[in-house]
Amino acid sequence: MNTEPYYLLLPRQEFMAWLIAIASNKFAGVGEITMTFQMGNLTLNCEWGETSMNYEGKFNGVVVFRSQTLFALVRRYASKQKLSTPLRAIVDVTEAKFILEAVSAKALIKPSDMPPVIPTDEPQCANSEAMRFTLATNEFISLLKRAIPHPPSKKTALKLTALNGRLYLLCGHDSANMELAIASHGEVTVSAKTFRQVLASYQGTPTIEFEASKDGLRLNAFRMSVSNWSGSPQRPTG
Repeated sequence: MNTEPYYLLLPRQEFMAWLIAIASNKFAGVGEITMTFQMGNLTLNCEWGETSMNYEGKFNGVVVFRSQTLFALVRRYASKQKLSTPLRAIVDVTEAKFILEAVSAKALIKPSDMPPVIPTDEPQCANSEAMRFTLATNEFISLLKRAIPHPPSKKTALKLTALNGRLYLLCGHDSANMELAIASHGEVTVSAKTFRQVLASYQGTPTIEFEASKDGLRLNAFRMSVSNWSGSPQRPTG
């Protein structure tokens, strides 16, 4: 096994946007975050969401942190999130350390020489009864701003309903809706703060592919948990 440190380059904006969005969940500091590196593809996973992105470097394996530890690392560089330069990271197997820029943290590190799992193009929500649509990112952000005109708290819920050719968003006493080609109907409730931050992280991306079921919600590559789901939605009254 190689005992030399592995030097990696991570996509700054994608990496930090996911962690900042996850940290907005009121329970996100509890538990662990798993980083799986496989031949240029990095998957970030925790109880509150999952995403994937590319990376540069020769390390293949798994790095596991306490959530609070990784959040603390990222907070140091939050002001530099929008820089175009990649994040520099080092995986030190011998010292069991993950170093992000100049700050290190203890981590459980499991190098692997196993061949990568080849991803498929199958939908990420396992349940065949799922709510699906595709929407231009700027239109989705504009609609969300109407439904959430003020910064939400960690406890604020957002309900999304896709029914009869319209998408409805309801957040407390505020709501918004628009005409939209819906691939399949449904109704899902999620954390308004997390959803808002995740959607904002896709600014500049042409479209958002949305999918939700009882198993979770997916916005492009980002996956998160849901607090409520129904495959038989009713037209919102808000």
